[in-house]
This record gives sequence, C-alpha cells and structure tokens, in this order.
Amino acid sequence: CGGQCPNPGSLATGRNAATAMALLPLLGAGHTHQAGPHKDAVKKGLQFLVAQMKVGPSGGSFHEQGGMMYSHGLASIALCEAYAMTRDKKLKGPAQKAVDFIAYAQDPVGGGWRYQPRQKGDTSVFGWQMAALRCARLAGLKVPRTTLPKAHAFLDNVQADAGATYGYIGPGAGQATTAIGLLGRMHQGWKKDSPALGPSFMLATST
Repeated sequence: CGGQCPNPGSLATGRNAATAMALLPLLGAGHTHQAGPHKDAVKKGLQFLVAQMKVGPSGGSFHEQGGMMYSHGLASIALCEAYAMTRDKKLKGPAQKAVDFIAYAQDPVGGGWRYQPRQKGDTSVFGWQMAALRCARLAGLKVPRTTLPKAHAFLDNVQADAGATYGYIGPGAGQATTAIGLLGRMHQGWKKDSPALGPSFMLATST
C-alpha cells in the first residue's frame, strides 16, 4: 500500500470479524463449504461463526469487544453469502437471526448503526450493516419493512451536495464516507445514472 498502511492491527478480541474477513474472499471466488479446493477451510470458518453467535430475543449477535457492530455486520455478510450460494438449510436459521439482530440494533430514531446496538449511527458502521441487508435480500431472507426506510433517512441526514457527498455523523464530504454513502444509496435502489452520482465520480477520479 505504498507505506499508507503502517498499523498492522493488534486486537485479540475481534475473531468474529477476522474470521468473516477471511471467509469473504473465498466465498467471493466461488468457494463454499460444499465445493471447491478450500471447502474444508470455509466449512470450519462458518462453523466457528455459527458457534460464536449469541442468540437471544433480539436475534443472533456477533457483537464482540474488539469489533463491536463491525464484527456483526461482517459475520452477517459471510453467513448470508454462504447461504445464498448453497441454500444450505443449516445456514438459513443463523443467517436470519443475524439479520434480525441488525434490525434490532438499528437506531430507532435516526436509522443508523454504530458501535453498540441502538446507538446513534455513523456512516462507517452503517455501511457494513447495509451490505449485510443487501446480501440478506438477495438470499431471500426476511428484512423488516421498516428497516430500509429508516436507513434511507439516516443517509438523508448525513448527505450534502444534494446527495453527492456524505459525512460521518452529520453532513459532510469525506472521501471514505462519501463512498460508503453512495454505495448505500445504490443498495437502496439508486441507479448508476442518478444525478447525485455524477459529481461524486468526477471528484473521486480527480483526486
């Protein structure tokens, strides 16, 4: 990364997130726990996540001290993708419980997500939960009808420039938060020819 990534990371309490991040490239390359030369590794990773899930009245949580709601979003994506690729009934229940927890953890007022469940949201944590919800919908899992409209309202509250840029916890124009915000909009149905995407793409390519 040209010296731009000096911190190797030192957390020992983010194993759910780390396992999910290891699984996602394998799943993205078409490897599952049922087929492919890495199926054993994928199987062990998925089994670890399912075993780590804390199930309660609000769903199944991957929240952990180090990764917090980041961990939950990442692990949810891995489970939803694995289920979507294989339709393995053993994964459907855990994947649905993970989605249920995302819906529970959403800020009931502002519609976002942050480090702790139901906390006022930030764009960074929001992005992982939105990605998980998109995977869930593609997999045919149930997403509450109120969850996505609330998420849309969160993006409305952190957007600037008529939806072309996005901030962290309020209106802004950070490069990373804008990328997350626009991806979230596309997950919600914006097309690539949406007027707000034009200036953002021009800004990204000019820097």
